[in-house]
Formats: sequence, C-alpha cells, structure tokens
Amino acid sequence: MRKEIILSKFEELEKRENLTIYKYSNKERQSNHNLVYQYFYDEFNTSDYDNAYIILFLGKVGDGKSTAINALFNIIKGIKLEDNYRLILIKNSGCNEINEGVHLYYLKDYNNKPVIIINCQGYGCKNRIKYDDMLNDALKYVFSNIINHINTICFISNSHNNRLDISTRYIFSHTTNFFTENICENFIILSTFANGDAPEFIDTIKYEENFRNIQKNGMDEKWWFAFDSKSVFDNDINKLTKYSFSQLNEFYEEKVKKMKSKSIKKCAEVLEARNQINVQINLLIDTPKILLILKSEESKIGQTIKNITEYEAKKFGNKLKNYIENKIQEQNEIKEKISNIRNQIISIIIKLKLLSQKIQDIAINNTYLKIKDEYIDFVRDRMREIGKYDTEQEIELKKMKENIKILKEVNDLREDEVLNMDDSQLIKKFNIYF
Repeated sequence: MRKEIILSKFEELEKRENLTIYKYSNKERQSNHNLVYQYFYDEFNTSDYDNAYIILFLGKVGDGKSTAINALFNIIKGIKLEDNYRLILIKNSGCNEINEGVHLYYLKDYNNKPVIIINCQGYGCKNRIKYDDMLNDALKYVFSNIINHINTICFISNSHNNRLDISTRYIFSHTTNFFTENICENFIILSTFANGDAPEFIDTIKYEENFRNIQKNGMDEKWWFAFDSKSVFDNDINKLTKYSFSQLNEFYEEKVKKMKSKSIKKCAEVLEARNQINVQINLLIDTPKILLILKSEESKIGQTIKNITEYEAKKFGNKLKNYIENKIQEQNEIKEKISNIRNQIISIIIKLKLLSQKIQDIAINNTYLKIKDEYIDFVRDRMREIGKYDTEQEIELKKMKENIKILKEVNDLREDEVLNMDDSQLIKKFNIYF
C-alpha cells in the first residue's frame, strides 16, 4: 500500500529490467525575485514553514548538487534499498539559464514531516562572477522573505577534488560568505562521486582558511558524508549502492532530523550588508566625479572675477557690478553644492566602514574579498587563454577589482582622517575612476 500511496503523485520516467524511475509532479509558484523559484510537491500551510526541516545545498556547478538531492529525496520519502523503484525530484540540472537561480522544493517526508530543500544553482557557471553575486542576492531574498530558520547547510564537493586551487577556494568562500557563528555546527560537507574510500576532498578542504573558521566555531565532529548519487539509481543493487544508501540515510536520520534549527536572521543581515556595500561603492564612484566638476566650475567663476580689470570696472560701471554680484552668487551656490557633495562622500565612506565592521563582527569569513580579488585575476587570465575574453567582460572584471580596491582604501582610513579630509584629498584618494 505504501508504494501505491507514494507513486500516486508521480509520473513514470523510465522502466528498466529491475527498476522503475518516477518523477514527482509539482506546482510552481512565482516569487518577487527573478532568480527565486518555488515548487510545491505536497500541501504546505503556514505552520509547516516554521516546523520544516530546511536543508540548504551550496557548491560549484558540476559537483553534483541536483543528483545528490535526487538521491536524498528517496531517503526522505522512505524508499528502501530493496524497493524496485526510485524517485526523481529534479529532472534537469547543469550550467544553463533554465536551472540558474535559488530553487525551493516543498515536500513531506515518510512521516509527513515538512521538508524544504533549497538548491542554489549556478555558482561558478562559466566563470561569471557577477552572477555569483546575484545568486547571493537571491539567497538573501529567501532568508529575508520566505524562511526564518535552517537545519542543515550542505556544501557539495566532488570526492576526487584533491587540489585547493583558487577556483575551489573562491567557490567555497563565496558560498559560505554569509556564515555566522550560530550556524557553524549545522554545516556538513557532502562528498559526491565517492567510491567507498575516504574522499580526497576532505583532506584538501582542511587547509582552506574559511573552513577552519567554521570548524573552530562549533562544527560537529561528524562533519562529512560521502556517497555516489548515481549508484542509488543503479539497476542492480551493488556494494556502492548499499554504501550510498547507508550514508544518505545516516545523514538524514542523524543530522537533518536531529540538528537543532538555527535562526538565519544574522545570515540575512550579512548578505544585506554585502549588498549595501555594493550600493554605497557605486555611489562613491559617481559622487566624487560631481565634486570634481563643481570644483572646476567654481574655479572658473573665481578666475573670471579675478580677471576683470580696473579699466573694465570703470568703463561698464553698475552693469559690470551687477554681473560680478551675479557671478559671486553663482559661485556661492556652487560652494554650497560642493559642501553638500563633500558631506555625502564622507557619509558614504562612514557607512561603508560601518557595514564592513558589521560583517567583521558577525560573519566568520574575513578572507572573502582577498580570495575574490585573486579569483578575478584567475578568470581574466583563463578567459584570455581560451580566447573568450571580450571587452564587456574586461570592463566588468576591472570594475570588480576597483570596487575591492576602493573598499580596502575606505577600511584603511580612520574616521577622524575621513572627517578632516579636504575636497582635493577626497578626490585624490578615490581618483581611480577619473
């Protein structure tokens, strides 16, 4: 009877000799963010959101997030190793526009317990760093508007990744840059494409600085599981199928179900602060340009007044006097604008410092900007090497590097230094855009 109840919501995808594959039907609901997608497989009410096991999947494109979710889905639905059928939640995956975004899957487990799986698709796709930032913005939307807690955060990795190269470091840093101390013990690494041996990636990631920060902030002693997602769907039960079922079952029963849910309010604050930093940097890019233009106009008016000769003053009399008075008034108005713009620049700088300090206080990843800067160089060199580096991408990467540079400049300044800077110093300090 259990099989008939489960499969009533499924459509048959593939029938093999010893195994039938079914796909779960769903209702898609749009969100107010263009990169957030919601799929309802089972009925959800308001209380279900508060009581759900919420599992977040992070990682690089191609490391097996979607296939891992499909494999885990069978455990969630109570499918046994000896059953002659398997279930698929996600049919399409990979690096393409259809799959990019933050996907939320709403379902009930074998005990009718609500489960929300969050799959962040597209990190590291085609070396588009700008898109990685957009994904984090979509995740911020989810944290701020859809969910209020999390049970398990999973970083998906390929078991055979034995190099801690800049690409691996960047993806790990970028996908965990919102971590706060309170959620570190809910962090798990799921190592895919495993063959039953100890995953090479587990030894590799130990040397990543941000991982060590997570570890020392309370990460559980049993912090990784390894399996081969595809073996769950093998036609015949083999040693690897048994191993993968066992690992996935232990992960769900002993971790997801037993981990204490944690508030993601502070995580949302970190993501919002990072977003506001980008907004303020863009303002800081544009505002000194206006200051420079106004200073030039003020100087021209002053020079015009200065160049009026005694002969011209006598010759034109009151007419020239009125002209000079108008110019002085115009100059004073420009000075007032300059003062306002200067105050705006100082305000932006102080906001940036406060936002950076907030992140410093509550986020555990303090190497994010350094790694991102290195990764931009890597992407630029890589794109040039394979001949896919165009002018648009060059401008985009250059702007990213300049944004990092300007934030470093701001953070190196003391607040009293900022307040005591005159107009020329402000312009000179942030003249990388002029």
